[in-house]
Amino acid sequence: MGNKIDLAEERQITKEEAEKMASAYSLKYFEASAKDNIGVKDFILNIVTDIIKEREKEKDKKDMEGNDGYIDLEKQKDEGQKHGLCCL
Repeated sequence: MGNKIDLAEERQITKEEAEKMASAYSLKYFEASAKDNIGVKDFILNIVTDIIKEREKEKDKKDMEGNDGYIDLEKQKDEGQKHGLCCL
C-alpha cells in the first residue's frame, strides 16, 4: 500500500514502480492518504472482502472433508484434559 500520497513531493518511487513491484510479488497495490481520506475506504473494503472470501474457502474445504461446521464440545473438553488445559 502506498501511504501518505498527500506528500507527493516527498515520494521516493513512482506509482508505476510500486505497481510493478506489487505485481511481481502477486500483491494488490493501493495508494492512500488518511489525512485527505483518499483510498482508505477502498483499501479497507478490499481487505475485508479478501478475509471473507478466504473464510468461505476454508469453510468449503471443511465441508468437502465432511466437517459440518459444528464443534464437539465434549471432544474439545476431553482433548483439553489430555493436554492439561484447565478451562475447556
